[in-house]
Amino acid sequence: MSTRPWVASTARWRRSSAPLSETTEAQAQLEAARDALEFDPARLEKIEERLFALRAAARKHGVAVPELAALADKFAAQLAALDDGTAG
Repeated sequence: MSTRPWVASTARWRRSSAPLSETTEAQAQLEAARDALEFDPARLEKIEERLFALRAAARKHGVAVPELAALADKFAAQLAALDDGTAG
């Protein structure tokens, strides 16, 4: 048996406290991330309105929302051609 029993108990304590320390650190990081996110109801409402408008435009033109940018480019090119007098 060891003449210094406290050495073994200290080693056991260090091994058992490491997961606690890591858990505490992870909790602190999660809390910091949560605090960094600000909930702004007005901003959320604006984003939702924009999303609904995009969905309505996509439905109106028979395309998916991600295809709206290409459709807008196509319409802009057609409008430019009309303005230049080169359209059909």
